[in-house]
Parts: sequence; structure tokens; C-alpha cells
Amino acid sequence: MTMNLRFLNPIDLNGRISASSRIRIITPSNGMEKIGFDGGFNKSVNSDSIGVISKTSIQHWNPKCKKMIWDVCDNYFADRRRGQALQILKKCDAITTTTNKLKEHIEHEMKSMGLNKKVFIVDDPVFYEFEEPKFEPKDILKVTWYGNDGNLQYADWKKLVFDPLKARQDELPPIKFTVINRNGTMPIGVKSLNGESRNVKWNERIQKIITSKSDFVILPIDPTHPFTIGKSHNKLVDGLACGTMVLASPQDSYLKFSDYAYVNDNFVDNMIECLNNPAQTLERIRLGQEYIQQNLSDIKIAEQWLEVVKELSNE
Repeated sequence: MTMNLRFLNPIDLNGRISASSRIRIITPSNGMEKIGFDGGFNKSVNSDSIGVISKTSIQHWNPKCKKMIWDVCDNYFADRRRGQALQILKKCDAITTTTNKLKEHIEHEMKSMGLNKKVFIVDDPVFYEFEEPKFEPKDILKVTWYGNDGNLQYADWKKLVFDPLKARQDELPPIKFTVINRNGTMPIGVKSLNGESRNVKWNERIQKIITSKSDFVILPIDPTHPFTIGKSHNKLVDGLACGTMVLASPQDSYLKFSDYAYVNDNFVDNMIECLNNPAQTLERIRLGQEYIQQNLSDIKIAEQWLEVVKELSNE
């Protein structure tokens, strides 16, 4: 037998698939198939398997596996799942995670517990097929946010977005603001917006359609909050892949995209900068897509997983 990788969280491809499963399991598995590596989900396990459990799903632990990896894509140590997170941290053989900040935090937790285990960075891959970059604002400026409803609370929308928009509304067209999520939550302060706001129920197809037709994706977040340190680049990457300019807070995982997206909290300044320089805006989107294709394709992320497997196999 040869070493193989098994994502142990079961996935019903005909049912509701979470964003984390799509990004952390399904897309990398597609890449593994393309490079001819025996990896994936909903597959049988043997004594040469390296198993991977996601989130705090300890119920999927499989003792038949030669090694067990815990894949950490949120800071579970900062919320109600802390007890489960510490239990898995003690039990697993190695950890994979999404950001350097979260890696540092996991290593801090291990040090306080007297543990010494390897922590690998495995990036989130791009999910959407690339759309042609576009930036042709009309009489109404189409601005979009998407994500989990709960993530809206981790940004001061009034301070970062709505108050600056109100103060400088004469310098911008009226806004059509779209929030895409599952449960209809809207950010605090949205009623002060000069323009129209709406909520659209999330699914993969709707996100791509609306994002591709938007002038901006806007991603404010508090990068200092304990829970947000684990937030990866996936929402920013989704926007650029759809051919749309992204304006984002200086979240640690966003900083490497600063030459492509606008990564600071000056959201209105950046809107005006783009409106005044449409050719530059298009070029930044194009270069961002080039970077994503070179570094974050399903094959590139499968290769990152393969390096993890090789290193663990040699222990």
C-alpha cells in the first residue's frame, strides 16, 4: 500500500454543502485527482491513510489511520468550542491551518500545554472560474458583501463604511448595496445609506452572478478581534476571480493582495481612487487573477497537501 489522504468529514454532494467543505475539502480533492494523488473524501480508510478532520468534528476521528491531522480554519480557541479544540489538539498528530496568525496562535496554545506538534499552512484555493475583469460604473454604484451572517458583527460598519459614505455622498453616485448571506442579517447602520440596500439569500451561483455584476466587493473586518485572526483570504479571492475590484480591511490574510485589491480601511477614498482611474483598476484585477492562478488553484493547493503528507510519512 502507498500513503493516501482522507478527509474524514462526510459530504453529501446532493445536499447542502458548507463553504468550508467546498473550500477545504472538495476543491483540494479535485486538485488531487488531477495530479494523480490518492486523496479525497467519502473514501475508504486503511492503515496507510493520513486522516483529516475539520472544524471540531472529533466524532469523525478514525483510529485506523496511520496519522491524524486536524484542519483548523477558524479560531475555535476563542469561542464556545474551546474545550473541544483543546481536546483535539492533544490527540492529533499534526495540524493544518489557513493563516500565519492562526498558526502562531495554535503554537501558543500548544506551548502552554507542553505540546510540540507540526503546524502546516495549507492555503484556501480559489473556487470560482475566472471572469473577465470589468469596471464600468454607471449612474448607480453596485457594492456587494457576502459571507456568514455572524461575520457582520466583526466590523464597525457605521464608522468604516456608512458614515464616510454619508459624509462624501456628493462625490459618489447613489449606492446599490447588496448583502448575500443565508439568514437575512444586515449590517448595523445600513439605513443611513444614500441609496438602496437589499439582502439576497446565499448560494454559490447567486454569489458569482451578483459579484460579477458589481462594481466593488467590500470586506470590512476588525483584524484585531480574537476570532477573526483565523479568517483566510477566500472572500477576497472570490471577488477578484469574479473580475471585480475588492476593497478590504487590513486583515492579515489579505495583506499579500495589496497590489491587486485595496487593503486598508479607507473604503470611500478607495472607491473614488478607482472611479478616477478605471484603467488602473482593471489592471489590478487582472494582475490579481494572475497571482491567484499561479498560487491558489486546486492543483497548487493539492500540492501543498501532498507536501504535508510527505513530511508526515517520513516521521
